[in-house]
Amino acid sequence: MRKREIAIKPAETLRINFPNGTYRDAVFNIEALMILTEEFGDIAEIARNLHSQPYAMGAKILYSGMKALDAGATMDEANSIMVGDGGGLLLLNTMMEMFMENFGQIDPEELKKNLIPIVNQQLTQRPKVKYKKKSKRNRKRKP
Repeated sequence: MRKREIAIKPAETLRINFPNGTYRDAVFNIEALMILTEEFGDIAEIARNLHSQPYAMGAKILYSGMKALDAGATMDEANSIMVGDGGGLLLLNTMMEMFMENFGQIDPEELKKNLIPIVNQQLTQRPKVKYKKKSKRNRKRKP
């Protein structure tokens, strides 16, 4: 009789450390993937939005990973970490790398060589938002 063997490894947990000494954990495993698809729809559709809304997609992935460990995680918290707390590109790249590694179908070195540069290129090519300057009337004069 033949035996089929597989090697499994536990999914790594991502710990996000904040300057005030607190932290938040997230895991990117099958449970996180199920949360992602249940709450936000088809993963292919989410991935298509990578080019136009990379941080929104990143916040959804982060939220799913946090919620897999803590049912009290919120989308507002994930958005805040992704954009407001400066997670940005480093966090997005790290999450994508871990997500792919945990599913084991993509070699992490191939991911680093192929997918991450594409994400970085897309993020640097996004148009910059121009802000209107305040009119002189609304500025306070210095004494």
